[in-house]
Amino acid sequence: MHCDVGVGMGVGIFLQVKQQTQHLHDQLEQSVDIFNQLAHIDHYRSVLEIFYGFYQPLENKLTMVDGVELLEFHTRLKVPHLRSDLQALGLQSESIDQLQTCNELPAIHSLAGALGCWYVVEGATLGGQIISKQLAKLGITIDHGGAFFNAYGTNTATMWLNFKNIVEQRVNTQENENIFIDSAQETFVKLIHWFRLKNDD
Repeated sequence: MHCDVGVGMGVGIFLQVKQQTQHLHDQLEQSVDIFNQLAHIDHYRSVLEIFYGFYQPLENKLTMVDGVELLEFHTRLKVPHLRSDLQALGLQSESIDQLQTCNELPAIHSLAGALGCWYVVEGATLGGQIISKQLAKLGITIDHGGAFFNAYGTNTATMWLNFKNIVEQRVNTQENENIFIDSAQETFVKLIHWFRLKNDD
């Protein structure tokens, strides 16, 4: 899916991936429509359920990738935050376990692919800082229903910088750059499709 005409190792990987996924990022924002969903707490809970349905199988898949421990992946997991938020919003643990999960996940066969996939997740965490401020209007705090969108708290910038450093160290060949960008694009596509599918239910 990538397009590397005129783009190579001389251009930073994060500039490349941002340029080549911007249209998908915009489509995802339209599909999630998060700020309109914040008008009512039930709508917000539905958004969390959809994210859970995608992240739960995705995180399980990523934990199996060799080298992912470099990310200290256990500190970056979003599913525990989603579960605690959904419970705070009234769902029982058994009900969360029964939520539909996505079975059309990005194909990940290497660390570069895993990092490309996780670029999408970490980018969403950065954006969550803005959303967290809006959640306060619903009475949602980090300790009561708002942990997912504020997963790293005051460490958000540090966690993002650490992620960037790992990517720049490990995605250091043209082949791996292509895998990284392809995986980021595919993750966006799969997540957009999942949201559209669930919104049509």
